[in-house]
Amino acid sequence: ADVGRAVARAALLGEEEVDPADPTALTVRMYRKARDPAEKGRFLEEVLRQAGDGEAARAETVAIAGDLTQPPLFRMRALAAANRVGAMTAEELVALFEGAPDREFREALRRELKKRTGKDGKLDPAAWRKILAE
Repeated sequence: ADVGRAVARAALLGEEEVDPADPTALTVRMYRKARDPAEKGRFLEEVLRQAGDGEAARAETVAIAGDLTQPPLFRMRALAAANRVGAMTAEELVALFEGAPDREFREALRRELKKRTGKDGKLDPAAWRKILAE
């Protein structure tokens, strides 16, 4: 019933094609079309939950994290989900770090970069400097 409802709703939302091979494409489409903030938040949670299941959700998660027009809470959640599934390279994280407007987001990026440049549980200063230099 839930799938039927989702398909019917997607059909009503417009003519945009949904990739049938990607199980997350419909959820991403519904997230983009949602206008009600509560509904958008529910679909965001689904997109982030599905980030490891399909390319559409993974790409949308990365896009949300990098979109300065998104609410800070959405961006933080998207960043956490992208890090959880390994959707972003260190270089992409550095690019977000340079353009991040708020301190909390930059701090989350810094923690992830530190974790990725660790060696045997210790910080590798040379790798950290190289990433920040890029």
